[in-house]
Amino acid sequence: MRTKRSLWKPLLTALLSIAFFLPLLLQAQEEKDFEEELRTLLQEGIEAYEKAKYELAYQKFETAFQKIEGSQYADRYSGLVLAFIRRSGEG
Repeated sequence: MRTKRSLWKPLLTALLSIAFFLPLLLQAQEEKDFEEELRTLLQEGIEAYEKAKYELAYQKFETAFQKIEGSQYADRYSGLVLAFIRRSGEG
């Protein structure tokens, strides 16, 4: 039978592991949510552009750019926004 003292080490190891990995998991989910929001905005912008709703398309693209500018993911996703905008012009 394990004593209280021998249970502390595995418990402490588990708690430290959770404390270390939880922020990484949360950040990964946050980035995934951010990317999904951007893709939705951009897709809506493309659809509006294809329907000649240029003001709405502009608003969607502008919103996407604004979200990127204030984001820690700016470098990573600015190319994505530009690719979507180029794609909308090919229609």
